[in-house]
Amino acid sequence: MFTCEYCNSILKTLGSLNYHKKTSKSCIKIQKEKNIIINTEVVMNCEYCKKEFIKKFNYNCHIVTCKEKQKNEFSKKLNDIEDLKKELEDLKKRNLQLQKELEEKEKIIKKRDTAINLKNKALATFLRIYFNYLKIMGTEINIETQLSCSKRLIDFDG
Repeated sequence: MFTCEYCNSILKTLGSLNYHKKTSKSCIKIQKEKNIIINTEVVMNCEYCKKEFIKKFNYNCHIVTCKEKQKNEFSKKLNDIEDLKKELEDLKKRNLQLQKELEEKEKIIKKRDTAINLKNKALATFLRIYFNYLKIMGTEINIETQLSCSKRLIDFDG
């Protein structure tokens, strides 16, 4: 039987005593208080809660369930959600702005189409009146003359 010189734990073998000195938290704490340096394995710290681990297995088990890590990840997800909400609101505003622009352009197109229709009706009325005038005056008008006059008026009007 072997007794730990720091914490008085009793172990069956020398190997288990050496392992105990390097891995037992309570024994390592006593060693630190007495400023005794034992060649322990690399200490791993949880980056979230700062808890120390000597065994990698224990660290890996802890990191899966660490409450501080979960809080941190939850907080990040909440921030992401807030960012996405803001982005959505910005996109909705931009969508409304684009809809208004589209409506304005549709109004302009409708006014332009109305103006073109009125111009065409006015031109057709003018040509009818003009050709009726020529008939009244006794001027013979053939189809070529009518087309030529119509073409000149359209080209002149633009």
